[in-house]
Amino acid sequence: MKIVRGGLAVLCALSAWIAIFFTALELSIFDMNYIDSEMEKLSVARDLNMEEKDLHALFSETMKYLSDDRDDLVIETVVGGQEREAYNEREKLHMVDVKGLFMAGFSIRTYAVIVFAITLALYLILGRKQAFLAETLRVLAKTIVITWLVLLAAIAVLLIIISSDFDAAFIRFHLIFFDNDLWLLDPADSLMINMLPEKFFFDMAMRIARFVLIPIVGILLACAVCWRIGARKRREAAV
Repeated sequence: MKIVRGGLAVLCALSAWIAIFFTALELSIFDMNYIDSEMEKLSVARDLNMEEKDLHALFSETMKYLSDDRDDLVIETVVGGQEREAYNEREKLHMVDVKGLFMAGFSIRTYAVIVFAITLALYLILGRKQAFLAETLRVLAKTIVITWLVLLAAIAVLLIIISSDFDAAFIRFHLIFFDNDLWLLDPADSLMINMLPEKFFFDMAMRIARFVLIPIVGILLACAVCWRIGARKRREAAV
């Protein structure tokens, strides 16, 4: 029974982490206020010879597509005073793959929330015979702290790697998650690659990391306190 409860506690910790990660991912990426500020900071509209309102509208419609709020990427925009279709066929095909990743991520988050709810409920039910509720919560808090610290260490290593050579990390990401070369776009004829400079992706990666770490660290601190209180009550009960 102890092994079963331990396994449930680990699943609970992992599923909670996954749900937080994909929620942070969504909040980071689909924030048009942030995107507008990045576009202004990086002078993207000026470099593309576009009006800021046109760039905003293009990004907004693109985000709608990625969040499954529109069916296609047939979007008209204005570049250099000339009306044109924003994306060519290669770009559209690549974005089909990108949208697939987002949809998969949202599905994983849904499953993670379900797994979290089920494992938490089972864990608490199996622990109902404990002399103190604090003991049940102590073990869960301890498991979350240990599991999440291991994951944080892995993220720290990943961030160091990304920061030291973002180009290599960017390429590796695409090689892992895409089974074609549609992501290799030509700056000479691709509006998409020019409106998404490398600095934008780096800033977004760091923003996602912050959005993940803030709730994770907060919950970790709360679990550490719960672990300590539970340990104290356990000692008092043993006296």
